[in-house]
Amino acid sequence: MDKKISLLVKNNLVLTPTAVAFSAVLATVVSGDMQYLFFVGLLVVVGLINRASKILTKSMSMFKNTGPRPSTCGTNTGIDCVGCGMFPGREAKESWGMPSGHAQTTAFAATYWTIYVIKKYNKDKKDGKKTSKGQMYGSIAAMWLLAIAVWIQRLYSKCHSLLQVIIGALIGVGLGFLGYYASSKIFSQLPN
Repeated sequence: MDKKISLLVKNNLVLTPTAVAFSAVLATVVSGDMQYLFFVGLLVVVGLINRASKILTKSMSMFKNTGPRPSTCGTNTGIDCVGCGMFPGREAKESWGMPSGHAQTTAFAATYWTIYVIKKYNKDKKDGKKTSKGQMYGSIAAMWLLAIAVWIQRLYSKCHSLLQVIIGALIGVGLGFLGYYASSKIFSQLPN
């Protein structure tokens, strides 16, 4: 039973980046706010940047020992590396792990969401709208806890080393700031 629960949790955490994208599409439909749809476009860009980063780090000799997935990946030790790698048909142990795409995507989403929610809270407060600090902090905490759970899952399943997850998360945080800055510039130019 414990192994079934572990596998269920792992499989759900693997799908987190996809769930975030679908949630943003749904938020666009429900709210009519196109910034959520722009966020989905940014998720695609983040994925392309991750792919380019993997190609770049694979070509650099300094990542020769830290870029491949952990040696236990795909060896049936502990929880196997099923769900690792960008393409399901490819052997995970042969794919490149530096940086972790899941860590990058979830850190991007959590950073972007944090900035978005804080800015929205401050704007609503300035406009005299009743807002809840608890909801603001709760939603931010939920996004970061989800991101951290994904990072732990990537380590636990042996898909990535600690360094690969940290580098992926740092890139994601940076892209979250850049992405929010870009979206705020674009949306400030649009008519209401």
